[in-house]
Amino acid sequence: MFLIEPDDGAPHAIADGLARWHELGMIALIRHPLAFEEPGSAAALHRALDAAEGQLEWGTLDAVIVEPGNGFAFRALSDPGLAQRLCEFPVPILTRRTRPITLLNGLAFRSFDTAPELAALLIEILHRELREANRPRLGAIARELEAAPAVEDRPAEEGALFD
Repeated sequence: MFLIEPDDGAPHAIADGLARWHELGMIALIRHPLAFEEPGSAAALHRALDAAEGQLEWGTLDAVIVEPGNGFAFRALSDPGLAQRLCEFPVPILTRRTRPITLLNGLAFRSFDTAPELAALLIEILHRELREANRPRLGAIARELEAAPAVEDRPAEEGALFD
């Protein structure tokens, strides 16, 4: 997960919940604080999205979550230059709705009224990952590997590798 969150020092339910899951090893989390209410916040949002795309190129990225906070994030989140970018973004973007409604709210993969609603979707995804992990198969692999005889560590016969 790549979290774009307000750089306001206030607690936010989404950020706190994701941080807890990260500490437990349930998810990988990259946090990107952004001052939504400062001049240049739209450009900073584009840089944050660049960083998220960079993460996709260097590793894995399942989703971008935008937590707008309680301030005036609607200015940055309604930037006209954002529209095409959001439509073409390579992974789903999830967000919590702001008042007034922003461009991001309309173009995000999913937009939620509350943090618990967004968390419910993430929990559903994690449940699906558990089902798809095929724990019985992984358990069988682990048991077989534990029972496998140790390979002898013998020195290689001396001599040329090639004739």
